[in-house]
Amino acid sequence: MTIDGVAADPTVFNLDITDIATIDAVLAQVRSTAETLEPEANVLSIREEFNNKLINSLEKGEAKLLEADLNEQATTALSL
Repeated sequence: MTIDGVAADPTVFNLDITDIATIDAVLAQVRSTAETLEPEANVLSIREEFNNKLINSLEKGEAKLLEADLNEQATTALSL
């Protein structure tokens, strides 16, 4: 996964942070961006949890198949 970003300093936003109004505007922009990112972060968290559960389920299934195959082979060898 690649995440591209930019520097987050006043020059990038063309801001002169010397007064309260500008600081309030920047804070509003940061809060707005955070509100946008939060649902996306939640979706990623849900997908990660799903993938982890799927991997665990597949690993358990693999282990059961290997165990069943070994038991079957042992039974077949004993019957000969």
